[in-house]
Amino acid sequence: MTITLSEILDKYILTLSGKGSGKKATLKKSPAQQTLVETKKELSRFVSWLSPNKDPETISPPEIEHYIQQIAPSSSELTSKLTILKSFLAYINASGFSSTKLSNHVRIPKVTRALPSLSQSTRPEDDVLQLTDQGLKNLSEELDLRKGKRAEHALDIKNAAADKDVRENSPLEAAREQQGQNEDRIKEIEAILSRAVPVKSQAKRSKIASLGSTVQIAMEQVANSSGKTEASYVLVESTEADPEESKISISSPVGKGLLGHSPGDEVTITTPKGQSKYTILSVS
Repeated sequence: MTITLSEILDKYILTLSGKGSGKKATLKKSPAQQTLVETKKELSRFVSWLSPNKDPETISPPEIEHYIQQIAPSSSELTSKLTILKSFLAYINASGFSSTKLSNHVRIPKVTRALPSLSQSTRPEDDVLQLTDQGLKNLSEELDLRKGKRAEHALDIKNAAADKDVRENSPLEAAREQQGQNEDRIKEIEAILSRAVPVKSQAKRSKIASLGSTVQIAMEQVANSSGKTEASYVLVESTEADPEESKISISSPVGKGLLGHSPGDEVTITTPKGQSKYTILSVS
């Protein structure tokens, strides 16, 4: 009986939590800089995007690349998300669920912070990040929640440190790692909010697809005349991209292709899955 992608995810999460029967030695370490809950949430998006009932043996490299283009968040967040995905795909192969080493197709970029040259513009408006009202609210709420966890993490470290044998004190190591992850995310959110502004109201009133617009479309595969599929997308900055909630980055192929179009327009967009024809039904 073929095991589904959703079932593999359940096994993987159990393995990370130490409750699974799988060989934990096949993993170098738990997905870096993420709590178990956040790891499950991120991988659930991936599984949902591909299809929970999908046979892992049928996952193709272009599908992996297409998913990565859809999430396309900010560089620091992208590294974290790709680390989680790469570890999961490595587990699928190491556990014998797929003969293809799909993890090789997840390339984690090295984040470098270069100093701006004299020829580069340093105007404040060039560094502005436009987010939807909901996106700003979500980040603010997450920031408050994570700051509220600081005392909890400090107490966890104190309790774990009560074990004098620190050489093999896994709880202490885990507590410190979670504290570090929390602080890293706090800094990341504060950096985003420091340059974030609400999406301009004129974009919301316009009937032209732009940042913050909700675009209703009918999609048809060019190479497959099996009919049209209707969908609704919200065009957002890469920081807010969330395929599970139909929020797509304006940097992704589909998001970039829809920008600037109005109801009635037809546009052909090329993605790793092939060419698709999109008919704009409405823009709000």
